[in-house]
Formats: sequence, structure tokens, C-alpha cells
Amino acid sequence: MDVSCSVHDLVLNFCSSVFRPALGQSVVEVKVGDKSASFPAVIRPRQMITSVHWERGTKEVLVRDINGDDLRRQSPLFKERTQMDPDALRSLDMSLVLAYPTLTDSGTYTCLAVKGIIVKVRFSVELRVKGQCVCLSREIRSSRSHGVLSVM
Repeated sequence: MDVSCSVHDLVLNFCSSVFRPALGQSVVEVKVGDKSASFPAVIRPRQMITSVHWERGTKEVLVRDINGDDLRRQSPLFKERTQMDPDALRSLDMSLVLAYPTLTDSGTYTCLAVKGIIVKVRFSVELRVKGQCVCLSREIRSSRSHGVLSVM
């Protein structure tokens, strides 16, 4: 059975329970100060999904199951900054919105669409948050006579 998923206008083909982008990983670019970053993800054709898991590395971004959002293991980094369509499991619109992205939000986000305990769909989106990094430098002086370092 051939199944496909479109992510940000990129069609992904189903292969061994894993979606692999034909042209490489989808990329979302935003700037520091933007109100949100959106990871568009709609599964086609229709299939039964019982939960959706968005992750970044080992951090849980958002889990949605038949009871709604499960925030018990959500990383504090994403607390109160994530949103999905309330009807995502029925509409198969797994798009994630991350509010007020920061430089530390940059990275690879993985979406797992699950039926029971079986991963039916897996794909990744890279978030690139662009902005200025303010680097503070301090003058460090050494007092040889007292063996003390002072930060100015």
C-alpha cells in the first residue's frame, strides 16, 4: 500500500512504516521575535491514528491522544507554547505551532503518528531560528599578590 504525507508542500512516500522525504528534510525558518513557527503536516490518504508525538531529540514537545493533549512529560522548554488542531486525530492535520521561537528552539523536530503502539508515520522537520546573539564579555584581572581573580 502506498501512503503519502505532505509536509510544507513536500510529498513524502511511505516505506517500511517510515516517511522519507524525496528531496531531503523539510526546513522551517523563522526569526527571533516572530510570534510562532509552524510545522505543517497533513497525512494522506486517511488512516486510523490514535496518538501523535512531536519530539525534539529526547525532549517531548507535545503528545496528543484521544483524550486531548498529554502534558505530563512535556519538556518545560515548550510549556504553554505548543498548539495543534483540536480535531487533529480525525482530520489527520498533525501541524504543530510553536509560539515565540527562540534560538534554543532550533533543531530537528520529529512527528510520530501512532496507531496503538505501532508507529504508522514518522517524519522530521528542521527548525532554524535566526536572530542576533548578544555576547557579553567581561574583563578578568588577576591579582598576583593576593592570588585572587576579579571579574569587572
